[in-house]
Amino acid sequence: MGIIENFEEAEARYNLVDDTDIEADFLLKDTINEIMQFANQVTESGATLLTMHYMQHRSKREIARLMHVSHSCINRRLLKLLTQLRANKELFF
Repeated sequence: MGIIENFEEAEARYNLVDDTDIEADFLLKDTINEIMQFANQVTESGATLLTMHYMQHRSKREIARLMHVSHSCINRRLLKLLTQLRANKELFF
């Protein structure tokens, strides 16, 4: 699994929830959990890649160094993830 395996971890780390809108909070939790699960199915450590690149704002080279893989491997994995997320966006939105 990735660094963040569920919404509770993401919320604790990034304070994503606005307690004033319970419905929106529920939808956000559900969407993030589904995206992270889907990302891990598409590519190895998919949730980790999404978290590091888009939430932690790490560069692809930095991620490659931390994961002990090549820069091109990270590029391919992210491209595959984004392609699959776009192709299946109706599952999430």
